[in-house]
Amino acid sequence: MDRKIRENPELVSKLSGIPYRSFEHVLDTCTRSLTTEPPPSRQSRSPTLHRIAVSMELSRRIVTATGTQRLEGYAERYMDTFVPWIKLHGGWGKVLSIDRTEEWD
Repeated sequence: MDRKIRENPELVSKLSGIPYRSFEHVLDTCTRSLTTEPPPSRQSRSPTLHRIAVSMELSRRIVTATGTQRLEGYAERYMDTFVPWIKLHGGWGKVLSIDRTEEWD
């Protein structure tokens, strides 16, 4: 996805200049369409956690493809909308059942 965005200068230009509400709409629309099925992983059965993961990945790809600092701020702002849910469920450690600290691809 990010390669396809980078290969289209007009799309990069349009994405780089979008306002936050449009960025939010793109992520909302994509995450809704990509999270209609339950996540394939047995580890997570939460639709909200699946939506968070998809949102993070889409944001990362858009920010990487455009290289726009402002969109990075938009991604952080968008992810803040999940903070109440994460806190309600005991924080990241409990939401993800983190027993050890490792990096995963």
